[in-house]
Amino acid sequence: MDTAGAFVARCPLELAAHLAFPAPVRAGRPRSRKDVLELAAHLVSPAPSPVSDDASAAASGSSGPAGSAPRSRHDPCLDGVRGLAILIVMVHHHTVMRGITLFDFTASTLLHLGGVGLFFVLSGYLITGILMDSKGGEGYFRSFYARRMLRIFPLYYAVVIVALVILPQFAHAKMANFGRIAGDEWSYWVFLQNFTIAAAGRFRHAILDVTWTLAIEEQFYLIWPLVVLLFSRRTLLWISGALVVIALLVRCVLVLGFDVNPIAIFVLTPTRMDTLAAGAWLALWARGPQGPDALDAVVPWAKWLGLPAFAAGAALVTTEELRWHLLDPEGEHRKVLSDTIGFSLWALGFASIMLLATRSPEGSRWRRFWSSGFMRTFGKYSFGLYLFHIPLRAVVRDRIFGPEGTPARWHFPILLGSELPAQLLFTLITIPLVLGAAWLSYHLWERPFLRLKRLFPEPRAAARPGMRAAGPAGTFEAAHEARVNGTRSGRGKSERQ
Repeated sequence: MDTAGAFVARCPLELAAHLAFPAPVRAGRPRSRKDVLELAAHLVSPAPSPVSDDASAAASGSSGPAGSAPRSRHDPCLDGVRGLAILIVMVHHHTVMRGITLFDFTASTLLHLGGVGLFFVLSGYLITGILMDSKGGEGYFRSFYARRMLRIFPLYYAVVIVALVILPQFAHAKMANFGRIAGDEWSYWVFLQNFTIAAAGRFRHAILDVTWTLAIEEQFYLIWPLVVLLFSRRTLLWISGALVVIALLVRCVLVLGFDVNPIAIFVLTPTRMDTLAAGAWLALWARGPQGPDALDAVVPWAKWLGLPAFAAGAALVTTEELRWHLLDPEGEHRKVLSDTIGFSLWALGFASIMLLATRSPEGSRWRRFWSSGFMRTFGKYSFGLYLFHIPLRAVVRDRIFGPEGTPARWHFPILLGSELPAQLLFTLITIPLVLGAAWLSYHLWERPFLRLKRLFPEPRAAARPGMRAAGPAGTFEAAHEARVNGTRSGRGKSERQ
């Protein structure tokens, strides 16, 4: 239960939220004993995990309070998928070994395979699910944007203020490096830093440049809710599929026709929108007349096409890196195939991983893995992990334990002719450190803002063609309830009624 101090600290936030987003007036009704008990349970229970309290809940089903979207049973596998994404990202950025031998270079390349594509697929899936489940309801835009702001803005702007306002006040050896973004600071305040990074052709700020992914997310949030509201589910399926193809064409034109720098291809929204669109397509497919069981028809494609595509993408990146390293290490480091078709393979592969996780049979080892406490913990604290992992990595690498050439107190030893064992030890040291920082951030800073989401319940979707009305008996919700209880809905007439 909240302490008196936490209650006092939270009151101004709630008042500000009420003033900024006044709740719609609803006819009151007497409070029953059940209402009082539910309210008490809500106040003393821990806050749900980031994003998943509204986003991953959009994938399942039971109804919520009157006037809100159907509050769905939370699918823990989505937290596990998010956990995998952040683990891949941290391993990528925490790989600091020099790669002085062919073995070490190959190992470093494999450890550098990125996971941001999985974040984008997951975001496209979850956000589209939220929007479809509240489409046409009262407060559609108000609820969506208020909840997104409460999730992202507090921690994001705290980091921006520290990086751009507070740290420059102190003399430090690395302060000169931060000055490389001089003149582009504005872009970090308005989530346009991916464009300034693309224009510069390089990453320039060790703390903030990782937020290019958040810029893409915010740009997606700005446009996609209106698109979902304006078009039918069938049209949205075509739009999502078209965006996957258009992103590939844009990359091909920019790489082959204009020789645009690879950093721009990596961070621009038009070149990365295929991952968001792939996730959106899955969410839309799951909201047809058959509900989420319609995704079962896609599962074989994910197994026999998507997973091989993921392996092909990894092999493509590794092959091009090795070709450059062995044949022309002094030449231009350009990966034409990886920067064009490679991203499409990653999008297909990550979408398949997410689909297979969420459609894994109840009680299976695969589902137990995704819903395990270990994976869900990393998923729950993924936002803090993402924003903190690079600066904390730098502290360990430059002050405590790092490869030769760094000012660390201890340097990586060479064991059996390789730095790989030391690299693995470095990763095992840094990841728990970052997890601790993210845990503190979540409970001391983020959680009070997340609790304010209850002031902005998701509206209930209006009935629309091609999908039954939302509610406890709605097709999407009922199908997931039957699945959780060990049955399959949508396959028999009685289950579809």
